[in-house]
Parts: sequence; C-alpha cells; structure tokens
Amino acid sequence: MVGVVVGLVILVAMVAFVVLLPRIGESSGGALPDALPGGLTATDIVDETQSDSAGAEEFAQLQGDLVASAEARLEEVYDVPARVRTYRDPERGIQVTVLVIESAAGPFVPDGPPVDPQLLGYTRNLTDLVAVGDGTCSLIWQQPVPAGEPITEPDPQAVKCQVGDAEGAYQLIGVGITAEQAVELLDGLVA
Repeated sequence: MVGVVVGLVILVAMVAFVVLLPRIGESSGGALPDALPGGLTATDIVDETQSDSAGAEEFAQLQGDLVASAEARLEEVYDVPARVRTYRDPERGIQVTVLVIESAAGPFVPDGPPVDPQLLGYTRNLTDLVAVGDGTCSLIWQQPVPAGEPITEPDPQAVKCQVGDAEGAYQLIGVGITAEQAVELLDGLVA
C-alpha cells in the first residue's frame, strides 16, 4: 500500500513538472502592453485622473478579474496559452478588447457566412467580412440597409478583426474605430 501511495505522489509530481511548469512559463511571457497607440489605456490599471478613487480602483479590479477569467476560459477551450486585455479612451468613445491565442491563426468568420445582401433584399447586411491589409475584419452596423435606400452610416458601429501567423492569432473587438485602425493596432502587437 505504501508503494502505491509513493508511486502516485511521484506520478503527480512528474505530471506537474512535465505539463504544468512549461505552461506557466509560456503564459507569463509576452504580456500585452499597458497602453496602445492613439491614447488607449488598459482598463485594469487604476485611472488616477478619476475623482472617485475608490470607484476607479474597484473598476480596475473588476476588469482584471474579467481578463483573468477570459484567459482561463480560452486556455481551457483551446489548450494553449492566451492573453486578453481591454483598452479604452472614454473621451473619444473608443473601447477595444485584444485577444492573443498562441496557436496558428486559422480562418476567421466570427459572425457567420458573408452572403450577398441583395439576396436578402438589402443594400448592406448587418455584418460584412472584409480583407484589410494582412487582416480579416467583420464589420457590424446597427441595422441592415434595405434595398434602394442610401447608406447613411458609412462607418461600422463595431469591428472584429484578426491578424495572425503560425505563432498566434491576434484578435480585436472594438467600438469607435475603423477596421483599418484595428488592423494597424494588431499589426503593432504582432511585430
């Protein structure tokens, strides 16, 4: 009986050493920056400019908890290291969330298959999938434009973009920015 217990302890120690220890090193490397170009600041950092310092600290703590939860879930689903961080510029109404999944980037179709809007009686669908530089983006509008009506809302309400290579998939979900700006931010992180 003692031999079985000792064997189990050794087995658990070997699994921890061989499987868990390398994963800890992988997921701690390559942290996302505290700020992105264009004045976007990570939401998990306490905003010292806020008059309600307790509220700012509580908000930053919640954002950090949300990031940790998202990273854990992504790692559980994809079985590879993942990083997540949300950034914002409240004065300009911009907020983006960046996800990095350390696995070769694959096809990116986040909102279903892109179909010709005319088949549905529209000039423009609710979403569209476009290539932007080295990235792929889903453009999301508040509502589709019926056939024959002019497009009065040229910029999308939100974007979802992906840039990647064999090392990882870099994704961004954003409000208040264009697809071109989103791909530029992702390109800066990939480099």
